[in-house]
Amino acid sequence: MNNTVAKKETISLADLALFLEVARQGSLTRAALQAGTTKSAVSKAIRRLELRLGCVLLERTTRRLIVTPAGELLCQRGQALLGDVDDLAQALEAQADGLAGPLCICAPPELGAWLLQTCFAPFLELHPRIRLALRLDYAYQDLFDPHLDLTFRVGAIVDDAMVARRVGQFRRVLVANRAIADSLAGKDLATVARTLPMLAFGDGESELALSREAEIATVTVRSDRFSANTYPALLEAATQGLGIAVLPDFFVQRHVESGSVVRLFADWQSTDIPIYVIHRRANRRSRRAEALLSFIGPELVGLSELAAPLK
Repeated sequence: MNNTVAKKETISLADLALFLEVARQGSLTRAALQAGTTKSAVSKAIRRLELRLGCVLLERTTRRLIVTPAGELLCQRGQALLGDVDDLAQALEAQADGLAGPLCICAPPELGAWLLQTCFAPFLELHPRIRLALRLDYAYQDLFDPHLDLTFRVGAIVDDAMVARRVGQFRRVLVANRAIADSLAGKDLATVARTLPMLAFGDGESELALSREAEIATVTVRSDRFSANTYPALLEAATQGLGIAVLPDFFVQRHVESGSVVRLFADWQSTDIPIYVIHRRANRRSRRAEALLSFIGPELVGLSELAAPLK
C-alpha cells in the first residue's frame, strides 16, 4: 500500500473538522468550546493530523496560533472535503424514507430561545429523528462552515454568496420597574428623551429614534450607571431599578405581561428591525434545512402580533 493511500485511510474527518475550527477561531480554547469538547482533545487531534501528514499545521506562540502554509492548504482543501462528505451523506439520506440526522442552526441568543419555543420544538415533534444543534451567539458565524445549515440574523444583510429570506421583524421597546415608570408618568418623551436613566448594551453611546404620528424623539442610550453584553442582564438590571432598558419586544413581552417590568411611553414606536434566515444555495442545502424552511413558511408565526403596541 503506498503512502498516499495509507494517509487517506488514517486521517480522521473528526480531527480535520477540529483543525478547521481552530483555524477559524484562532484559539484552541475557543475551538473546544465551539465543538463541545476539551482543549486537550483538540490539541491531541491537531497533533494526530500533524503526525499522519508529516508536517506542521500550527505554530504556537505564547500569545497566538499561526496557521502555517501547510495548514493554509489543508484549510482550503479540507473545507471542500468536509463539504463533499456532507453532500454524500445528504445524497444517501435522500434514498431513505423520512428525515434524519443533524441540523445545525445559529441565532442571536434571545431570538434563538424564542424560536426554540415557537418554531424548533414543534418542528422536532414532526421530525423526531432530526438532531438539532442550536448555536447561540451575538457574533456572526461563518456561513461557509459545512456543518452550519441555517442562520438567523437581524438588521441589514450584505452577503451575495448566500440566500437571505426575510421571515419577520421586531421592535425595540423601553422598559423599567414600577418605581421608575411611576416617576415618569405624565411626562412627554420628547422633553426627557436625552436625560433618561438608560441602561446600555455594551460600551459607548448610541441613539434610539422613536416616533408617534408626526413626532420623532431620539433617546440617548449610554452606560452612565450600568451596561451589560446580554439582554437578560439588562432586563434584570431594569427589574432591580437600575435604569431603563431597550429590549426586543419578542424577548420582553412575557415580562411586561407578568408585571415584572413596565413598558414606558407605549404610544411611541421604534422602526421595524427585519429578521432574516440565511442559507446556502439550493444545491448546497440539506433536506433537513429544506424541511425547516418549509415549516417556517413565509413568516414566523407570532412576530406579526408583536408589532402592535404591548399592553
